[in-house]
Amino acid sequence: MDASSAASAAQAQAMMEAAVESIKTLLSPLLILVCVALIFFGIFTAQVYAYWFTYQNDATSLRIFVLVLWLFELLHTVFCMHMLYTYFIEDIGAPLNATIIVWSAAASIYAEVTIAGASQGYFIYRLWALSGKNWIVAGVPSILLLARVAIGFATAVFLKKYDTWVEFHAQQSSRTTTDSGLVLSAMVDILVTLLLTYYLHKQKTSFRRTQHIMQRMMFYSINTGAITMCCSITALFMFNFLNGSLAFGGMVEILSKLYANSVLAMLNARKHLKGKFNDNTNSIPLNFTSQESRGTVDVNGGVRIDIRKDVINDRDREAHPVKAEF
Repeated sequence: MDASSAASAAQAQAMMEAAVESIKTLLSPLLILVCVALIFFGIFTAQVYAYWFTYQNDATSLRIFVLVLWLFELLHTVFCMHMLYTYFIEDIGAPLNATIIVWSAAASIYAEVTIAGASQGYFIYRLWALSGKNWIVAGVPSILLLARVAIGFATAVFLKKYDTWVEFHAQQSSRTTTDSGLVLSAMVDILVTLLLTYYLHKQKTSFRRTQHIMQRMMFYSINTGAITMCCSITALFMFNFLNGSLAFGGMVEILSKLYANSVLAMLNARKHLKGKFNDNTNSIPLNFTSQESRGTVDVNGGVRIDIRKDVINDRDREAHPVKAEF
């Protein structure tokens, strides 16, 4: 009898240890990645603060957009912190509860989809303005974005519907919506980035400083689009190949912060780019190899010095306008 009881106790202990290890695998990536997301929220808040006091003359609608974006980011961060508090504080004595989907997980997806949709919508608006208000060019990514938002909300509904993460992973409906939402997100990023790069390239002129601005704008556009696209693909990979982990959930939370930061980074870059455009627009360097217009000056002693003058004035800017607006 004693031997049987000891065997049962040992078996129960082994099962409990296996369950604890499973919970560690499930929650550890979520904790780390959500903490990274919180860092990105701090960076985003600093960017909003810098924007608010630097661009006070911006259109009221744009400033309201930034404020609303920050409020949604704050709400999203609160949901993330509630999720961590529930799993790591409230359920600390009941590790098996970690498999239960808390309500804040679904709420964070609603906020994440809204933030991502607003951020991608902003870049599509820039694309529309840059393409000369071409509705066809902006229409294709807009349709994909609307589908991505709708499917993202459907994923949040399934998170609310199913009780456990195991059930959420097992159901074909939730797997389909999650995969489709992440794929569409990456597709919108790729398409918008390519189109922005194409139209920015068309804006390039023979003026070197204008070319420099266009190159920097293309650099920003490619970088922001590539980062968010890679994050979406990474989350897709984690969801399908790391079934015993909530790493995909942490990556989705980071994705929200990356979208918001990309918008504010582009808005705050305007002062830097305009400074690059205005600085040293009148230069008189000594250059004997330039193919641009030159003047010749005779200096005492018979020395001939070629002087090239590169001037960009208001008339030049009107003739070669930089159409891109942030």
